[in-house]
Amino acid sequence: MNVATRRATATTNLRFTLGGPEFEAGLRKVLARDPDLLFIQEAGHDRDHILDRVAADLGYLWARPLSPNGDPVEPIMWRPDRLRLRHLGTVLLARGEFVGHLPGRKDRLPASYATEAIFDDLVHPGKRVAALGYHLTAEVESPGGGYRLDPRHLLRVLRHQRERRRLGRRARAHKRHGHVVRLGGDGNYDRMTIRGFVSCWVGHGGGSLGWRAVDAIHAEQGTDDMVTITTPSDHDAVVAYY
Repeated sequence: MNVATRRATATTNLRFTLGGPEFEAGLRKVLARDPDLLFIQEAGHDRDHILDRVAADLGYLWARPLSPNGDPVEPIMWRPDRLRLRHLGTVLLARGEFVGHLPGRKDRLPASYATEAIFDDLVHPGKRVAALGYHLTAEVESPGGGYRLDPRHLLRVLRHQRERRRLGRRARAHKRHGHVVRLGGDGNYDRMTIRGFVSCWVGHGGGSLGWRAVDAIHAEQGTDDMVTITTPSDHDAVVAYY
């Protein structure tokens, strides 16, 4: 593929504990790669003014859907000269529920939603892009890989498996409708697979959180290339080229 025609999708987990300047610096560093789409995790309403400023400066638009209860869901950014938003909503991945007691973790987690956006592809008229952004349940993977099997983590593991199934089911529905599908986010699981799609990590080593490749883009096909970007967060951002 000609480098000039490559199109990128990116995801970045910019921790909620970052100060405003650190959050903004990380966001600008990822957008310097010129992705068509950027999925962002852990950015609450207190980041909205930064998202406004950065989007205006760099030629992006951004939006976040609200859950049925009015709670903010993860935002998404896009290049309006390449994509035109048609629909913005949410997909319920898991209901609010008790997930067991772990020191330093919440016993009960709120409902989990994916951000769902449908775009007209302005570069390829007639095509539509379905984008699904997610942040799945943490503390589910064993240190050696695979799901944790001990009873203390069982409810979290079951929740993560439900989130993963529902995310994949929604993505496959978009695929059947002929949409170009991009999934992006923090799965809290090393090299997570989603049936019917190819992770950007296939054929690539390394990770985004230490050795773990938990941040990923999934698409119908493998990547032309991918890179990780160090940010002020503990997660590296991931940019996948197609």
